[in-house]
Amino acid sequence: MLEGPAQKAYIIIAEAKSAARPPVRGFTTLSSTLGHLVIALHDGLLHAISNESQVPALINILKALGTLMMSAAYTRLPSNLLIRCIEVLSRRLQSAPQKLTAASADVQAVQSAACACLAAAFGTKAAHPSVSSWLGAQSTGTSTAGQGTLLTTLLDYSLTEGAGSMVLRTEALSALCGLAKNYTAVLTLHWASTSHAVAHNLQTKKLQSIEKSGSSPAAPRTTSLPPETAPNAEAKCAQQAVRLLSEYLGGCHRQSIANKSTSMSVDAVSSGCDSKETRRLSEGAMPKQKQVSSQAEPGLSSQSVPSASGTAECRVNEQQCSVMWAEACDEHFPQAVAHSSPLVRSAAQASLADLPYAIFQSLALAQQGRIWQWVWHACQHDEAAAVRASGAKCLGHVAGSVSVQDCQSDVCRSIEVLCTAIRDCTLSVRVSAASAAANVADALQQQQRQLDAQVTAPLLELAKAAMTACQDSDKIQVNGIRALGNLLAIQQLPSALCTAGHATNSCCQWWGEAWLDQSISCLHTSFASSTEKVQWNACYATGNLLKNYAAAALAAKRRQLQSLLSVLLALVRDSPNYKIRSHAAAALVSLGQRHLYEGLWEIALGVFCDAAADVESNGSPLDRDYTESGKNYQFKDMLQQQLKAGMQSLLTFATPADKSTAMYSTSNQVLQNLMLASSALQ
Repeated sequence: MLEGPAQKAYIIIAEAKSAARPPVRGFTTLSSTLGHLVIALHDGLLHAISNESQVPALINILKALGTLMMSAAYTRLPSNLLIRCIEVLSRRLQSAPQKLTAASADVQAVQSAACACLAAAFGTKAAHPSVSSWLGAQSTGTSTAGQGTLLTTLLDYSLTEGAGSMVLRTEALSALCGLAKNYTAVLTLHWASTSHAVAHNLQTKKLQSIEKSGSSPAAPRTTSLPPETAPNAEAKCAQQAVRLLSEYLGGCHRQSIANKSTSMSVDAVSSGCDSKETRRLSEGAMPKQKQVSSQAEPGLSSQSVPSASGTAECRVNEQQCSVMWAEACDEHFPQAVAHSSPLVRSAAQASLADLPYAIFQSLALAQQGRIWQWVWHACQHDEAAAVRASGAKCLGHVAGSVSVQDCQSDVCRSIEVLCTAIRDCTLSVRVSAASAAANVADALQQQQRQLDAQVTAPLLELAKAAMTACQDSDKIQVNGIRALGNLLAIQQLPSALCTAGHATNSCCQWWGEAWLDQSISCLHTSFASSTEKVQWNACYATGNLLKNYAAAALAAKRRQLQSLLSVLLALVRDSPNYKIRSHAAAALVSLGQRHLYEGLWEIALGVFCDAAADVESNGSPLDRDYTESGKNYQFKDMLQQQLKAGMQSLLTFATPADKSTAMYSTSNQVLQNLMLASSALQ
């Protein structure tokens, strides 16, 4: 009765801040009625869980509660409701063997169902304040009897042995994942236990061999393998172990950043803030430290800082995060990336994608090299398409975040691997590879001053791969044109290489006519797409082309620039999508000199003026229909500001002779004010 999208839609809007019913005053909202129904349903299910002794009934009651907990929005319900659920489930777990006169398998089924409910309680979208306080009471030793053993119980369940134990281990690991995600402070002092649980559940008798990638990439995969059969219980358990590792390491890194910012705030206070701010920070941000050495494990500091919610947080710093990541790279990831199940290998690549660059940089060179090899192998050689797609996404993160100057050869090798993946036969792999290529191209564009001759050949290959992606489906074309736009923004590489005498024949073609023809052709193809996201990315790419004076001048010389400007003008004037119009307007004013507009400067100023008036008057009938759908409302202010900035930018190219043109007699008040303020027209 509780399962299904329709039921979830009703449960999620339920709201009742108090269990007591308010007095009836003629009208009760639907959300309030549903809220009290949800509270009553919780009361009944929790009472049944506390008193039921029959295993089949108890399992179904726990399943019903788990379904309800996954749909309910506890921020709209009484603050103690979620705590009541956790307390009842905790007592049920600790008393299950004594209260149930059933076989061991039945007891494990009850424990698995209860752990699944705890996973729903801890794995909410954001941390719940009342749960943080309740867990803080455990950490500080002020909890009631039995509460302090919940974390230990979950860790013990994750190590359960015997037939049929995989389901219990999976659900326990899932509950620990929720704790690591939203309440990292609870697990911070338990790195050794968590690491042991991860290693225990990643054990497998069959490992794939990770071949060391050679100097040349493999050919693109042209045939697709049959889909994988349903993963077994061992694979699901190992996947949850990898997720736990990822959530734990990610939570510790976020905590180290928060502690670092807190320390900076305290330093600012000590260097001279006002007395009120000093008292606020000293009382709220940096309360008195408290020892919890009884729960500390080797390798982590036993000092903790109680947060505002009462949780005892270990002061993890970036160095400790690096130590934990190094241990994970030595002990856990070698098992995960070579696991026999694609489900686990894909989860391992997703976990590596969350590796912060500061941590990556602090690892030993041998560990960095192993990470590169794992990602390259997954993206290029893995038999499962899901793993290749996950590897491509991970490669885009790693290669797109590192310093090109420090890891130039690795970035070049990554580009070659991505160029192969973009031509993969599986759509999901090409989508991830195109997105990764766009991220890498963006990083290269931002670090273009660090590029040298070694990067030239991979850049050309990346450009060809981006053009190939522009001819693919819309999901791939979006990132293909984004990658091409980032490459079009690279300005200094060709001239610097040619003058230094390092240019090869292929390098001289970087801004050559053939390459530019193909790029502009891809831009026109993207402008003609029916997908809005492709169009605004094409506007972004064209803006990068126009900012690059060498490329824009060559396009003007070949009579190709005017066609691009005309398309942008048509989009600013006629597109019903305000975001596309904003991007087109921004691209139009990217040219650095008036003569490149080729006689379209006055027309552009007029189009901007008409578009501003059109948006101000709520647009044409087509625009109003599009606005009524809600898609344009959030971009209206952005478009108005961009049009005003565009007119101001265009007026910087004006001359006193433009005073006598018909444009000066415009009735648009914004343009008149801008023209009067323009020093070029004085």
